[in-house]
Amino acid sequence: MKNTTPLKNLLGLTQEEMALLLGIHASQWSMFKSGKRSLPVEALVFFAALMKGVQHKKERSKEAQQLIKAEQEQAKEKRHLEYLRVQVKLGQVEKELELLEIRRAESFAALETMCFLEGQQEGKADKYFIQSIRSRALATLKKQSLYKLEELQLQKENLEMLKLKIENKMTEGEK
Repeated sequence: MKNTTPLKNLLGLTQEEMALLLGIHASQWSMFKSGKRSLPVEALVFFAALMKGVQHKKERSKEAQQLIKAEQEQAKEKRHLEYLRVQVKLGQVEKELELLEIRRAESFAALETMCFLEGQQEGKADKYFIQSIRSRALATLKKQSLYKLEELQLQKENLEMLKLKIENKMTEGEK
């Protein structure tokens, strides 16, 4: 009994369930499926009727239709919640990215100011004060690194793509 479509895909039954349904041992069913043995006549007649009934039935049962409808509603709700979660996370990442860019710009500005103060001939700025500016700016740049900036930009791009994919799924579901 060689078949291109596995029986499990057609009937949804395990080997044990199929054997019980046909009133045979699981080993008999296994050997029948592999083509090494035939089924008893009663089992074969029932199996033929079962296959005919399943293949000719084009409409899903009411129970299956209700289950599919419930699953679609549940998926729709979950997509909506995921969409909201992604929007919130995207807003957080955008805000974090904006703050990081501001801190980096301020730190570079502080380094430029420090360089200007160091170049002053009159020595109006205290050496220790200039050093504290340098230390603070470098510490901030280390903490708010270019790598962290790029990582946040990637997160933002990923969230934007995910948001678009969810939006597409949501509009597909409405059709």
